[in-house]
Amino acid sequence: MEYVIYAAYGSNLLTERLLTYIKGGKFRELPKWHAGCPDKTEPVSLGWKRIPYRVYFGGYSRWWHGGVAFLSTEIEPNTEYHAVVRLWKMKREQYECVKSQEGESYAKEIKLGTIDGLKILTFTSEKKLNYNSPSKLYLDVLKEGLKESSPLYRQISQVLRYLSIHTQVDPAEGLGYSQGTPCNRDYL
Repeated sequence: MEYVIYAAYGSNLLTERLLTYIKGGKFRELPKWHAGCPDKTEPVSLGWKRIPYRVYFGGYSRWWHGGVAFLSTEIEPNTEYHAVVRLWKMKREQYECVKSQEGESYAKEIKLGTIDGLKILTFTSEKKLNYNSPSKLYLDVLKEGLKESSPLYRQISQVLRYLSIHTQVDPAEGLGYSQGTPCNRDYL
């Protein structure tokens, strides 16, 4: 039985959300039903870390009513823009199951090294998507997930700073949004 470490950076920072993919069911008021994985064993949180990729919000989710989180596929040299990920130890089959439930938009796998001999993996879009503002609901889940994941983000001011950086910057250009809709700062 092979184990991997899934580096979650979007709504799967939050335990409750990730468990919807593992165990099945609906997440809060979202209408989408998830089948869950054949193996419903809960993953183990191994804490968090920063990785040298930027989070950006793109595409459009009809369930979340706005853009959702993706990672840039280029290494980000500026540490201020490094993404926070939560490290979930799970069986490889569960990781593949979560990835398949996330859908075709998350087809590119990124290898982030190893911990204790286990591969650290995550996934994102194969191509850069148009930027799109996340909904208040999605940002609220990210706020909860960040607070749950790391002691650095227990203070709401730190959560808001992190989200403000990642919702206002085009990861390819380092400037304001060049396409799509800029984030509504009222959500933060």
